[in-house]
Amino acid sequence: MRDGRAKPDFGGAIWKVQHANVHIAAFAAEGERYFAKRPYQVVQTSDEETGRHGYHLYERLPFPARPLALLVGDAVHNLRSALDHLACACAIARGGDPASTQFPILKVETGLCKRLKADLAEAGPRAIELVRGLSPTPLGNPMLSALHELDIIDKHRLMLPHACAMDVEIQVGGFDGLPIITARGATMPPDSTSRFIPAPSGYELAVAHDFSFTGDIIFPPATPFAGKPCVETLTDLSYHVADIVQLFEQAFCTLRLSHSIARPAPR
Repeated sequence: MRDGRAKPDFGGAIWKVQHANVHIAAFAAEGERYFAKRPYQVVQTSDEETGRHGYHLYERLPFPARPLALLVGDAVHNLRSALDHLACACAIARGGDPASTQFPILKVETGLCKRLKADLAEAGPRAIELVRGLSPTPLGNPMLSALHELDIIDKHRLMLPHACAMDVEIQVGGFDGLPIITARGATMPPDSTSRFIPAPSGYELAVAHDFSFTGDIIFPPATPFAGKPCVETLTDLSYHVADIVQLFEQAFCTLRLSHSIARPAPR
């Protein structure tokens, strides 16, 4: 018998978001350790195609793509799973069957009403209206759609992130009467870290004696966030799911336990 007076327990969804944030923090820490080692090198050379003198930036240390891919996958799966936990908590509170309940996210724009009835019948009309208001389709809610797609991708292959060096500054000159100046270049996503930076005019033979860069780790091609920074994007996804948990808490007048979610700070 269904008991409409019982309130859902959204603790499982909250714990899932919290655990996703643990993986996001671990990812950020691993990335910081990698860039702290100054993994790039600059070599004075000439461009193979144009013959122009300059400086070649390349990656000299192996990038820990596979360990980072596991952290991305774990974070994504926990966030996607948190949404299913919301739906199942609603079904359980009504005495329904959680085994036939899930939080629907569509790959296309059509068929939402049908999916809501099929996936949330046991969760009840209030849950159905909440999810309907979130518009979980590619155009209606791109963040949810991307989260769902990432979770599917990770089930079949590793999403190997890429390292990216941006805003490279190379100090050149200081010899033969040439004052020290800065040669600048940028490697923007989704380019690789290998980059040729032309020498400034008059400094074609000047030696590079120091350089600096800003680094980031980005999502690989053929993923919804290709070229986007991983930490910031995963953090945005976590915020989005945490907001949905809070929306369910408000609608069902449950304890606001979502306030316990420690939101990762953007870099």
